[in-house]
Amino acid sequence: MKKKKWQKFESLVLQVQKKISPEAEVKQDQRIPGKKSKRFRQIDIVIRKKIGQYNILIIMDCKDYRRNLNVKDIETFIGLVEDVGANKGALVSATGFSQTAKNRAIDAGVDLYRLVDTGDHEWQAYVTIPTVFQIKKLISYRFRLVFPSPGPLEIHEQDIRNLQRLKIYDKNHHLLGTILFLLTQKWNKDFRLLEPGEYKDLPINDGKAYIETDGSFYEVQIKSDITSAVEYYFGQMPLEEISGFHDEINKIITTKEIRSISFNPEDIERNWKRIPSTESLAVEPVVNIKLSHGYQLVESGLIPQSLITTPGSLG
Repeated sequence: MKKKKWQKFESLVLQVQKKISPEAEVKQDQRIPGKKSKRFRQIDIVIRKKIGQYNILIIMDCKDYRRNLNVKDIETFIGLVEDVGANKGALVSATGFSQTAKNRAIDAGVDLYRLVDTGDHEWQAYVTIPTVFQIKKLISYRFRLVFPSPGPLEIHEQDIRNLQRLKIYDKNHHLLGTILFLLTQKWNKDFRLLEPGEYKDLPINDGKAYIETDGSFYEVQIKSDITSAVEYYFGQMPLEEISGFHDEINKIITTKEIRSISFNPEDIERNWKRIPSTESLAVEPVVNIKLSHGYQLVESGLIPQSLITTPGSLG
């Protein structure tokens, strides 16, 4: 038998609640005896959970109305919560609630939710979240080579163009790459985790390093001074997948998992609004994502290769 629209909405709310509270018993269309009415009351969604010696009962009513729920709807539900002796009650609306309904629910301790789900159905939602991208870049670099005593020479802060293509070998005299290549590797692996600023005497190779001069190999210490900076970009990031409830009173979304759409980080720099800092925003970003330019080596030097995601925060 084909489900009616309101039944589909109720089933969808059931599935969302099951995802949010997998540790609880969540059932649909239950009958619970009323303590005052002395008759069985129909409940759309029943949530039961045992906490220690206590059995917690939560009931949810699902309303697929074309209009916002009003204060009379809230008061009817309050009576249902009291009659079955539920510890908590929540109303889920497909549209929303009037302000007087919200006021009455706050006074009675009833939660008001609006379904938020990006699945392919009649109540499909399009959701974006305020997001800040922090993109860290390598601004400048220079090298210093020091030869342990006794050594053939010491090179101190020479022009980068004379040093960046100098070939470096390991202790077995196997080629590691040019100095610029080693810096590229080091930045892509480690330097992206550093805070922006100026850094002095950073080693760019692991273990001993050597250069070759007239057929002989000499040990060398390679250090670099780098300067990195951060650019901030703000925008609304669309979500490809989210399934949860929007708390109409506290203005928060409860969900188990979200997934953003695929995005090209280079588009962020082209199309998102660049801001001086997060403090300049009038709204609080929900997501803060830190990125770092990766680099590849070309004949002329370093160019951005991609943006590498580093740990961000979801608030």
